[in-house]
Amino acid sequence: MKKRSYKILVPIDFSDHSRFAVQYALEAFSGQLSHLLLLHAYKENTLGNAPLISLIDILRQKSERLMQQEIQSLLPFLEEQQITLKTFNRFDGFLHSITDVIDSEDVDLVVIGTNGHIHPRLDQRDDDPSFLLHKLNKPILLVPKVAN
Repeated sequence: MKKRSYKILVPIDFSDHSRFAVQYALEAFSGQLSHLLLLHAYKENTLGNAPLISLIDILRQKSERLMQQEIQSLLPFLEEQQITLKTFNRFDGFLHSITDVIDSEDVDLVVIGTNGHIHPRLDQRDDDPSFLLHKLNKPILLVPKVAN
């Protein structure tokens, strides 16, 4: 019997928590993962007449540079396992970016790294993984970083 093949989205912020979530998804679904989607959503609030265009450019360049570093570290394993990698860098809110990728890419599962903290005002924190549990219509796996 053929194993089911999964398309998994992992939002990343290039922290140890998100890197651990990527590694967890690769290991937990080894042999069943066909598509790994990495999403970095970034958005900065600006005050008054701050130079928004240059700030967006700086954030985009940083996001693209960090994503390339992430890809380089994963490439040997992805090639060995024949896993297709697709990346997204979005200047948008976290929740909107995730739902957009889920809808456009027909994602099976979202794997999110977490430090275990839950924000007390979930209605105002769309970047909090526990908030996403109530907003997304896909299975979500929250992965805490395990101490070595």
